[in-house]
Amino acid sequence: MWMCSICGYEFDGEEFLNEDGYVCPLCESKDSYRKRDMSMEIEMAVREIKNND
Repeated sequence: MWMCSICGYEFDGEEFLNEDGYVCPLCESKDSYRKRDMSMEIEMAVREIKNND
């Protein structure tokens, strides 16, 4: 799963990486996507919840 780091749009699969000039369909940014690391995101969310208690 890939995600635009500007607007958060999720890209399913890696086909878009092969397209020349691909832009995010929501914010139209180029080269702003990153591979999502769900374990890191869960760890950060748990840490934030613990800090808010």
